[in-house]
Amino acid sequence: MEWPGDESIVRDTPQKDITSREKKVACRYGRGCTHISDPMHQNRFWHPPIQRLNSRSKQIQVHVCHECGNQFQDLRELQLHLKRKTAWSNQGLVGCRVSCFVDNREWQEGHVIAYHKSGKHCVEFTSNKERRLFKMLKIAFYIIERGSQQSSSGEGEVKEAEDIDMENMAPLEDWHYCEDITIEYAHAQSVLQKVYEGRAQETGHKTAGHLCVTEEDRALAKQSKGSLLYGELLPRGVNKALGRGCLNAADARVVYDLGMGLGKVAMQAFLQFPHLARVYGVELSKARYELAALALRRLVALFPEAYCIAEEEPGRRTVLRARGGGGRELEFAAGNFFDTPRMEEVDVVLFETDVAQDSYWDLSILMHKMKEGARTLTYLDLRKMWEYPPFPFRQLPGNLPLSDRFPTSWSVQRGHHFFLWAKGAPSLGISPAEAQAQAQRG
Repeated sequence: MEWPGDESIVRDTPQKDITSREKKVACRYGRGCTHISDPMHQNRFWHPPIQRLNSRSKQIQVHVCHECGNQFQDLRELQLHLKRKTAWSNQGLVGCRVSCFVDNREWQEGHVIAYHKSGKHCVEFTSNKERRLFKMLKIAFYIIERGSQQSSSGEGEVKEAEDIDMENMAPLEDWHYCEDITIEYAHAQSVLQKVYEGRAQETGHKTAGHLCVTEEDRALAKQSKGSLLYGELLPRGVNKALGRGCLNAADARVVYDLGMGLGKVAMQAFLQFPHLARVYGVELSKARYELAALALRRLVALFPEAYCIAEEEPGRRTVLRARGGGGRELEFAAGNFFDTPRMEEVDVVLFETDVAQDSYWDLSILMHKMKEGARTLTYLDLRKMWEYPPFPFRQLPGNLPLSDRFPTSWSVQRGHHFFLWAKGAPSLGISPAEAQAQAQRG
């Protein structure tokens, strides 16, 4: 089986890439850009070439960035590379072109013209020339274009506005690393990039998950009242969602991905958190399941000494098992997630799927089976879907503002606001075991 859409991709030759990179602007979507075959787009933007790692030994030795394709011999160098992409310093933001989520309502583009001693940045918006002061750590924003090189004095080279108090300009401070980029994450995203053949960062509406869907899939979805609406949490989005400030997969043993698509999220969780005993993903589309199962076999082929296919029922389920002690398992299944077994054992449920209104009751029954303290991510607001009162979930405090966003295939830079919940737990800090103990005490 091959990935759909390969024939439409125009691949840069190495020689062409060397000359074109000097004249073009780097595309922010990297190799995942869905306009990569558009000649007009190619004339303006540079895309990293697909890295060909011919031998298995080279695949293992080289660590690859899923966003730009850069290769590193040292995993720690890749980790630093990933950190620097979104890192910023207070004074370093001066002169940058940014997009800000203003008042949690709309995105506006502008330039950062000053950093004040109060800890706020002054942003002048392009559309109306309005100036606003923001505590950048408190809002959602992303850097469109970095500013000019800062001088040694720490003052930006951008000419400051007259109404900015230059005497209170703050000195250069430490960098803010916006994400918790661990060595485990760096390893996981590199393996994903290899296993999915350079497609860990697919974006837009023409990804493999869109193009592979068959008429059989559509008929099955219609019969079961399911949804084939497709999109993916990107690796950085998964990293944030499973982090300590969100679903806290570090304190979990079992993770489920209901509506797994091509299985990227489930596989990343399995690779990034080696303490997880079981990761399970289920997908309604048989075509998507087959591509996910293919990825499992590729993972085994890449690391045969670490993993094996323990069980396989063609067209229905594939179970990868870690060799050695522990017997960790990553299972992909084809089927309806409403039939998901053993929900009472799950610590973390990823549910990035749309659900028809006439299926709200079934969803409520399914998620009611989750144990006390279990956490979940949902695409829709559970409160508006729940039909089995009382509502047993609490939204996590850090997830309440709309500025809490996660990079996705349909919104790479701005991200999408998913909902994070804990069942019966008053706060994220409580573990599933503690929640169960509290429930037993009354």
